[in-house]
Amino acid sequence: MKKITNPGLLKRNKLIGKYATLASFIVLAGGIAISNFLQDRFDLSYLALILGSILVLVGSTFTSRWGRIPPPDQAVDDVLKGLDERYTIVHYRLGAEHALFTPDGILAILAKNERGRISYDGKKWRQTGVSKLAKFFGTESLGNPSSDSLFEAESLTRALRKLLEDGGNLIVRPIVIFVNDKTRVEADSSPVPALHASKVKEYIRHMPKSAPLRPDQLRRVIEYAGGKK
Repeated sequence: MKKITNPGLLKRNKLIGKYATLASFIVLAGGIAISNFLQDRFDLSYLALILGSILVLVGSTFTSRWGRIPPPDQAVDDVLKGLDERYTIVHYRLGAEHALFTPDGILAILAKNERGRISYDGKKWRQTGVSKLAKFFGTESLGNPSSDSLFEAESLTRALRKLLEDGGNLIVRPIVIFVNDKTRVEADSSPVPALHASKVKEYIRHMPKSAPLRPDQLRRVIEYAGGKK
């Protein structure tokens, strides 16, 4: 499988998480110092508490997503390992986080690292088996995977149509992949495919053919994304 990623974006977001966390400790410590030594400046200590809490949330969210091992792009690559050279994965270059070009069509991949039991009952997504604190700080934030994956597909479609003048008939399929080994997925009624990592390659290899890119179109996409010609 051919792989194209965006190391600059990964490094930048990892640093944001690192420095936001460090700044939160400094700000909160400053707030404590103000409350002890400048007791008449309650407004400053309160402001430090608010700002520090925001920085904690930003730092934990960015660190959880971009600082984990393996990083998000590598986690997706690991899921797809074994696909041959007819497949190309592009990370963070084409509107969607992960765009997979296959002989049978185009997939916009939404990768989720949440643990526990993930279920969809036809109306609502639910996650059980993780603490409320982890959800609050963004380390286990499920959100609405089906809606988010449709947004990814729409973003990828727009990017490809802008890049390819003859791409008006493009069809991009959304898919949600839960990459964590400790996740149990029960979402057969999801409006978009939502699968555990162990079932993804089988799905890809057997999905019905639907408007794959022509070789010349794929070559233009790869060149634009920064891959080898």
